[in-house]
Amino acid sequence: MTLVCPECFGEKGLKRRIEGIRPGYDEGPCDFHPRRKGVPVEAVAAIVDEVFRNNYGFSETEAFFSSDPDDDRIYHQPTGTDFRETVESLTKPSEDGAFDALCSQLIAADDYWPPDGGEAFYSEDAHYGPVRASDGGNGLLWQRFCQDIVHRRRFFNDDARGALATIFRNVHLLQDLHRNPAVYMLAPDEAGDLHRARIVDEAELQKISDDPVGRMGAAPPKVGRANRMNPSGVRAFYGSFDQKTCLSELRPLVGDRVAVATFRLRRPVCVLDLTRFGAGPKELNVFAKDHARRLAQWRFMQRFMSEIARPILKSDEHLDYVPTQAVAEFLAHELEVHVGGNERRIEAVIYTSAQRSPGRNIVLLGHAALAEASDAAVRKAAKTLPPSSFELNLLKPTIPPDPGISLAERSLVVLSITGAEFTPGDAAGLRDVINPAF
Repeated sequence: MTLVCPECFGEKGLKRRIEGIRPGYDEGPCDFHPRRKGVPVEAVAAIVDEVFRNNYGFSETEAFFSSDPDDDRIYHQPTGTDFRETVESLTKPSEDGAFDALCSQLIAADDYWPPDGGEAFYSEDAHYGPVRASDGGNGLLWQRFCQDIVHRRRFFNDDARGALATIFRNVHLLQDLHRNPAVYMLAPDEAGDLHRARIVDEAELQKISDDPVGRMGAAPPKVGRANRMNPSGVRAFYGSFDQKTCLSELRPLVGDRVAVATFRLRRPVCVLDLTRFGAGPKELNVFAKDHARRLAQWRFMQRFMSEIARPILKSDEHLDYVPTQAVAEFLAHELEVHVGGNERRIEAVIYTSAQRSPGRNIVLLGHAALAEASDAAVRKAAKTLPPSSFELNLLKPTIPPDPGISLAERSLVVLSITGAEFTPGDAAGLRDVINPAF
């Protein structure tokens, strides 16, 4: 039995993995570093085997013609790197003996059965190349979840909850290439303006003038219709980070008049930023214990990002919204994330605009979707109470607790849509004329 130690390999992640398992063995000193405690090479090979199979597969062959003009035959040569070269680049061995023992053990422990058509994965004659990371089965789990919640059991059940818990587990640990986290606290000054628009006529303009917060904020439960991230009757505030994206999402016709209001966050909110999945993840050491799972989760989140950003068509049925509505409910009320040393719930989701690149949208959930009551709304509520100072003092507690947004002062404008511009390869942009209405 060959015993090796962390010093036999230069790959930092592998060294940490060996250090982690070493307390469980007492076979003696390393064969190559007698002053170091060793572990069986079989245990190291088991670690390397998992990482190798997750990241490498057989490479393809490359066809070429001979340089001899009289030879018209087609030849094939393998691409990628051979077995030993691949293991060497993966583990960075510092001892030839340890490297030889590792290669021999990988080949010896290769589990396959030739009578059933099995083929050896490890071979001195094979060539290997990197494989595209899969989503670790999360895509299939998502399909089953969608099928179940749409066509079998509409309301939350243990299977649905378990599927989403698996898919979104530790999503707060994901970071992009620039180490920006996918889950973070969005501060009011970082968020800036959040724009929300409605197509209006003269009658609706008057109602908005009387109650701008109530009319331009999230729809009240009794009139709120189903949307991508909320079912009917559940409040959600959909906004855009710039006015042109807001108009593009509304998709008004030429000749329409559109009221646009600007809201701002009143407090920091915990957001899941799907736009962070537009590129690759932070580079992780392939020997990290959760490397495969986190990379698979990143792949799935890229798909989920596209699902959320997909434009809603008039032909879409309410059933098309059910899976993402359930996700929003899960994020806001079930999933626990750790941000800034505290355990939190997701209060908002940021996603890419399907109508205008590179526009971004945000949907605020739960109490974060509620707008701070305007003075007009407070006065209106006061009129409905009996003229009692005691009851008037109870007015403030009836206002929704800890609302997430407030209407920016003097931000209401009316836009007259006079034309549409279309750029090849880009979403439709709107050319508008701004006429202050208030």
